Order: sequence, then structure tokens, then C-alpha cells
Amino acid sequence: MADSVQDLVQSTVESVEAFSVVLQNEGQAGHAARFKAIAGHLREGSLQAALSEYERSAYSGPGGLNDIYAIDQARFDAAWSQCATKLRALKRAIAD
Repeated sequence: MADSVQDLVQSTVESVEAFSVVLQNEGQAGHAARFKAIAGHLREGSLQAALSEYERSAYSGPGGLNDIYAIDQARFDAAWSQCATKLRALKRAIAD
């Protein structure tokens, strides 16, 4: 794995773990566990498994991430945005 991809994986792990903590703090244990699993796949080098798990995450509809009314909405939105941005960048990087 190229150094730049490894750096991206590491920063993605950090963003995913940070989002998992935010989800846990918001009382969203199920979503937090899902993102913790994504971080675990990334740490193991199972990038495709991590991205597949991320793509299966529910964003809209009942129970989806869009359905969360966070206590600290600004923190939630920022963490979610950073996490999603990093995962999309990782997807692009390994597709090249």
C-alpha cells in the first residue's frame, strides 16, 4: 500500500472513531457500533470490507443517520461530514 494511501487510511480511522464516539455520546449505540466496526476493518487493512459496511449504513428513513436529532447538532454534523469525506476519499484512492 502506498504511503499516501496508508496516511489516508490512518486519518480515516481517526475520523471514523471520532464519529463513533459522537454517536455513542448521542445515545446511538447501534450506529456507534457500526462505525466502530468500520474502523476495525480499516485498522486490519480490510479496506473493501470497511467501505462495504459504510455503504450499507442507513442514511435516510426511520432509524437512519438523517433521522438523528442530536443534542449537539453542530458537533454531530461536523463529525459525520469529516467521516464521510474521508471514507469517500479512501474509496477514490483505492479505485485508482
